[in-house]
Amino acid sequence: MNETSQAAPSAMGNSGLDAIDELPLPYLEMDARGYITRANRATQALHPKELGSLIGRMAWELIASDEMEQSCAAYLSLMESGVDPPRVLRHFYTRSGEYRTYELHRSLIRDAEGRPAGMRMLCVDVTQAQRVLEEAQRARMAGKHAGVGARRGHRNRCAGYHSRRESGRRRAAGVQGV
Repeated sequence: MNETSQAAPSAMGNSGLDAIDELPLPYLEMDARGYITRANRATQALHPKELGSLIGRMAWELIASDEMEQSCAAYLSLMESGVDPPRVLRHFYTRSGEYRTYELHRSLIRDAEGRPAGMRMLCVDVTQAQRVLEEAQRARMAGKHAGVGARRGHRNRCAGYHSRRESGRRRAAGVQGV
């Protein structure tokens, strides 16, 4: 087991430490103020070299600087409200310097009285999926703008055909609701 996962005990106890440490996805636990109390090995990929140990650091220190303030405020608001948090996208600069998009799967850790005492967070890298989605949206917008002039003279005769063809492309590419 590594140094980061040997931190203060959490709500899960020690029985799950080995399994959590071996997860291929970054996993963190934070206290109610946002300080990291547990982090697995995969979290090191999100850990800028200059931070040193993750344990005892504020969780949003890992997040891209333009999202730190928003993330801090949202976290503290969730702790006050006690509402289970939804999934959210956040951006990180990885240890190698890459700008990556992660979907954060979060759940509250509650004390014996049911009050929020912290949060568990599993980070899923969705960078490539986001890029594909953005490219599809750009292509769709470019197609819309290019088709406007051509269709004007034909009084939208082809609009139904193009719409069906575009829908078929999106389904084939696995893109929904673009």
